[in-house]
Amino acid sequence: MDKHLSSQFDAELSGISTRVLEMGGLVESQVAQAMLALTQCSEDIATQVIRVEERVNQMEMEIDRDLSTIIARRQPTARDLRLLIAISKTIGNLERVGDEAARIARTVRGLVQSGVLARLSADILEGVSRCRETCSYFAVCGGGAYWQDHLPYTELTEVTGHAVRMLYLASGATDVALEDGDEAHQ
Repeated sequence: MDKHLSSQFDAELSGISTRVLEMGGLVESQVAQAMLALTQCSEDIATQVIRVEERVNQMEMEIDRDLSTIIARRQPTARDLRLLIAISKTIGNLERVGDEAARIARTVRGLVQSGVLARLSADILEGVSRCRETCSYFAVCGGGAYWQDHLPYTELTEVTGHAVRMLYLASGATDVALEDGDEAHQ
């Protein structure tokens, strides 16, 4: 970020940037916790996700109010105005992602309370396990007919073959690496 004649303006931008990063961290945690609530069939974790949503909504309103104040007081132009508009759009998108995480949590809570999730839990875990096995299979041996042209993923030194297939393959390998800590897939 370039320095402005007004160090106060720089301080305002820095403060807002810090709060946007904090909001992004909350939303990221909220999504991870919503998925954990689903996989663990946990009403408690789902309730925590819903509570965090209140803070995310509050942060969005506070940051938006501060952006409006900066625009009114400083009357930014060009790059500064584009930055403020981009921040405004970013916080709106983060808030919507938080809303979706809370929706997942409310659904999990309802399913747990009804007892449906307990019955489906084994099926869900089985499906996740099969998905991971498939990702691992494609990442390790290339999946037979869908090899990335000539080598297993772990032996590739460059992107090869069909771009979409390579994207899927790299995504699966990343999932396996993150889940298993297997450095061969990184």
